[in-house]
Amino acid sequence: MRKKPWKDPITKTSLNVFLVVSLSLLLVLFAYPGIGVAAPRRRAAVSAPSDVTVTRYGDSFLVAWSPVDDPQVAGYNVYRTFFPYSFFTRWGRLNQAPLNDTSYLDDGVYIWWLTQYYWVAAVDGSGNVLSMSTPVAMDPRIPDTSPPAAPFNVVVKDVDSLSINWDYANTEPDFSGFNIYLYPGGAEPPVKLNSTPLVGDFFYYEGGGLGDAVSVNSVDTSGNESAPIPVAAASAAEYITDFNEPEYPFNSISFSGLWEAEPYPGAYGGQLWVCNAKNDAVEVTVEVASNGSKLTLYSARYWQCGSCQVTVVNEDTQKVELSETVDLFYDNLDSFEPEYGFEVCKASGLSYGTYTIRVENLGIMSITYWPDDFLAWCEEMGIEPPPFPDDMHNINVDYLMLKG
Repeated sequence: MRKKPWKDPITKTSLNVFLVVSLSLLLVLFAYPGIGVAAPRRRAAVSAPSDVTVTRYGDSFLVAWSPVDDPQVAGYNVYRTFFPYSFFTRWGRLNQAPLNDTSYLDDGVYIWWLTQYYWVAAVDGSGNVLSMSTPVAMDPRIPDTSPPAAPFNVVVKDVDSLSINWDYANTEPDFSGFNIYLYPGGAEPPVKLNSTPLVGDFFYYEGGGLGDAVSVNSVDTSGNESAPIPVAAASAAEYITDFNEPEYPFNSISFSGLWEAEPYPGAYGGQLWVCNAKNDAVEVTVEVASNGSKLTLYSARYWQCGSCQVTVVNEDTQKVELSETVDLFYDNLDSFEPEYGFEVCKASGLSYGTYTIRVENLGIMSITYWPDDFLAWCEEMGIEPPPFPDDMHNINVDYLMLKG
């Protein structure tokens, strides 16, 4: 028996029917997404970051933008490309994780002869880009010409030299410090007082005074400076103690050993505090209220005086600001009048804080025999030289002055 030839059950007609039915079902599903698989929710459009700016600071570039006010935005990405087409941003992202801030400092520029472009994208919590800003061009061949913000509250005081204080709030990435300019007599041209930019908020200049003016200029690593604003020097507050009862800013005065207040009409307040034994000392605690202050000790020199040790210590830091040995001997053997107003020492440019000044008798005699000129004077006067004393190591203190 002959077999019938095999016939494909899927005829051309049946295939056409299958395709029509399948296409119809797909159209129904797309037309009515509620049937079968639910369609994904469409996101609302998100505004792109705006007001994008690029500012050069030395070899770095600060990109800043206005925030996007949208609950879908969880952060931002920053991109740098060599072409102004968003397609290339996929290879130019600068931040590893989305940024929460609205600025980014790019210090990774390495090609300085091509214009480059910055972009800012808003992203969601999963890091998906929601919107992209328009590109902002940056030409690294254009030098940094933006000066840093100027300092404020500049105060210049005459403390027999110049004490200069200021405040500042510089946040520029390339901020380097300050340059100080002196205008002698308040006139141009100014004289620069520092060789390298200063860090801090005060400067002490051993010179100048009333009538002079000073400008404190902010400076960055490219040499850009804020505009000069000369400030005239003013008289500083002056405080004096004659080692009696302490008054502000002299918080305490303490004597150790045998000190006596002896009357000397030529001295400040008409008296000197005198001691004549080794290790006798006086200490004064001083509150310095402004940076750049100066503390000066005055005594009287006399032919019976010896040597003293003067130490000034910052109690806040324990830094020794001054340590000097001073001989108060004065070759006035033919007179009983001391040399008043002798500047024993000065500690200049003191910063804000508490200080202790200590004056100690070292018990060192300045001379051990009568000098020839004194013996000649005695002979001329027809008198016998007195016995040479064995305690010619007195020291004294007259007054202490703080200027600031």
